[in-house]
Amino acid sequence: MIKIPIEQADIDFAKEETKRFDEQKTYEKLDCKNNYIGLLGEITFHKWLTKQGIKHAWIDFTKQGWDEPDFIIDGKGIDLKVSFDTKMWVQEPKFYYYIFARVNEDLKELIVIGIVSKRTLDVLIKRGRLTIHERPGRKDYHVYLAQMETIESYFEKLLGHPLVYEMSE
Repeated sequence: MIKIPIEQADIDFAKEETKRFDEQKTYEKLDCKNNYIGLLGEITFHKWLTKQGIKHAWIDFTKQGWDEPDFIIDGKGIDLKVSFDTKMWVQEPKFYYYIFARVNEDLKELIVIGIVSKRTLDVLIKRGRLTIHERPGRKDYHVYLAQMETIESYFEKLLGHPLVYEMSE
């Protein structure tokens, strides 16, 4: 796991930006009072990637539609899934990788936990190995930690050396 401290200014920005973005929606999205944690996770993860010197592109949060990933690392689209939960929630997989992170209830840190490829998700779905949670107009799959690769192993392969992930000044 990679534990990254969250800054209060980023919490405030994520809440305000999410509120602003939600006001312009022209569709019915799932009503969620903590929807801002997705953006908060992206901001925090982007800062960590930058500090680690990991080349990446962060795709603008206010993009129209969901045809683009949150990040591109090593030429591959990555969607960051952030929740307070201990499992990752994913809809139909379409990006190369999905990274699972959770935010502590006190909003003090982002814990980046695991990664799973679209290919693996497709196999798990086909074999009925994921729990399905259905809501009106939406189907989510629950992906558990045992079904993911550790985030450290992903970055160690990417970087070619052990990961140093201290986020201190």
